[in-house]
Amino acid sequence: MTSSELKLLAKEMLHDGKELRIKALGGSMLPLFRSGDEFIIESSVTNDLQVGDIVIAQNGELLILHRVHKLLPNNRIVL
Repeated sequence: MTSSELKLLAKEMLHDGKELRIKALGGSMLPLFRSGDEFIIESSVTNDLQVGDIVIAQNGELLILHRVHKLLPNNRIVL
């Protein structure tokens, strides 16, 4: 399965109310989370988000797992 197909499947699962279990890659959230730590991702709406929540977001072709740093007007967030 290609990465594009995996992204589409992940989006469909979240849209259908299912959970995703993923492993973090990289060390951008050290020391709290390490590469290889597992996360369970569930669907949410932007209005429910709070600073500090961990989200999965699309940036171009990449899916990024990161903390919400700031909430902006018009349902925008800073990771």
